Amino acid sequence: MDDLNIFVAERKTGMGNYSLGPQKTGNLTKRELEVFELLLQGVSNKEIAVSLEICQKTIEEHLTSIYSKIGVRSRSQAILWGMEQARVFPH
Repeated sequence: MDDLNIFVAERKTGMGNYSLGPQKTGNLTKRELEVFELLLQGVSNKEIAVSLEICQKTIEEHLTSIYSKIGVRSRSQAILWGMEQARVFPH
């Protein structure tokens, strides 16, 4: 089973905990970290916007900044990066 399938299975069963702290995410702002943690939980952009009470366009801007800061190009790459960081630096 590859990393993404493991992540999805753990999310469905509630077994995965991919919350990241500042020590793992370098120079992400507090808001970017909030967005990233929701992304890792599989929440859609629209759901993130509602949860954080900001517009969806702002979420997209945060995600673009996050991707740039962690060196990835897509949502799936960001999720895999986050999973790897959670394994390297477990809670």
